[in-house]
Amino acid sequence: MRFHTMIAILIGAVLAPFAAASEEIHLAAKRGDAQKVQALLDQGVPPDQLSTRHTTVVGVTPMYVAAKFGKLDVVRTLLDAGADPLYSSTNLHGEGAPIHLAAQNGHGDIVAFFLDRGVDIDLHVKWIATPLHQARVRNHEDVVDMLLARGAASSFAAPPIAEKLAAADVANGEKVAKQCVLCHEYAPVEADKAGKSVSLYGIVGRAMAAQEGFPYSQHLTAVHGQWTYENLNSFLASPMRFAPGTAMYYALEDEASRIDLIAYLRTLSPNPVPLP
Repeated sequence: MRFHTMIAILIGAVLAPFAAASEEIHLAAKRGDAQKVQALLDQGVPPDQLSTRHTTVVGVTPMYVAAKFGKLDVVRTLLDAGADPLYSSTNLHGEGAPIHLAAQNGHGDIVAFFLDRGVDIDLHVKWIATPLHQARVRNHEDVVDMLLARGAASSFAAPPIAEKLAAADVANGEKVAKQCVLCHEYAPVEADKAGKSVSLYGIVGRAMAAQEGFPYSQHLTAVHGQWTYENLNSFLASPMRFAPGTAMYYALEDEASRIDLIAYLRTLSPNPVPLP
């Protein structure tokens, strides 16, 4: 028998009990069986044991499962045992932390419990954004109202860029703009396309959600004002925090790229808005 094969067998033998236990504790969390979860913890199963298979998603913790399925007693048991309430899943989908899953699935009691235990109400995870965004996307208005009443941020402002726009690289901004062609046009909007994609021609200085015929989300139409340089900067930096609930999910996190893109967008007009 080869050395590597022997090592693999030994490692498998050592980890097998933990793999089985991980399935057991995750399934108990899904059922809401807090007593079973506690018994497994007492046997030495880590409170943040990652799932392997036969549960919900590979690479998530028992608390993730309990939060997703609304099992408050299990969440409380795990947190009291030292589980990390901020642990995000390791799988490629990036579902976020347990509070995001609770908000996403309308479990306001669990969201409130996490907040009472000190979890940041505006906890932000890329592609998931905040608990408020997740609650709005899934139309859980009771959770939305509770989060807003407890001080959740309903807007976002990136660091200002006014003084940096004059030095922007417009040519690079045009290259950056190619990332957006699946959802946006750069020529004046045509009537047959008005309801399918938003034209960014003349976007700088235009009123928000102003393209006739396009079905904007109610959460973006509720944000009044114009697409100023700073509003564009903030929206592009984090659209799901700028207008929680918006359908726009792609964030351009690199400030230099945002500045170049906005400088390019400024040129898409017969009368470009003056630089600050």
